[in-house]
Amino acid sequence: MFLPINKHILVSKTAQEEKTSSGVLLPESSTQEPAYQSLKIEKVSFDCEKFNNHDLNAQVIAPSNMVIEVEHGGEKFFLVQENYILAMVK
Repeated sequence: MFLPINKHILVSKTAQEEKTSSGVLLPESSTQEPAYQSLKIEKVSFDCEKFNNHDLNAQVIAPSNMVIEVEHGGEKFFLVQENYILAMVK
């Protein structure tokens, strides 16, 4: 079990398809990472002030460079501090 602490939120990246101006879909591997990412809340640290367990599965937006990738036990986890979340998408 992977539990975030210290005001971190465990998130998963949501798939984002990029289209060129001509309408051609580009695979994720061929493009630069966007400045902001759409993320889904998976778990919330017990000490978060702005988010709680009622926000699980919510879609949020955060700067890409603030998403921390942690590899543990052969799995990748993505964390973001709650103060770097810019918006919730409903």
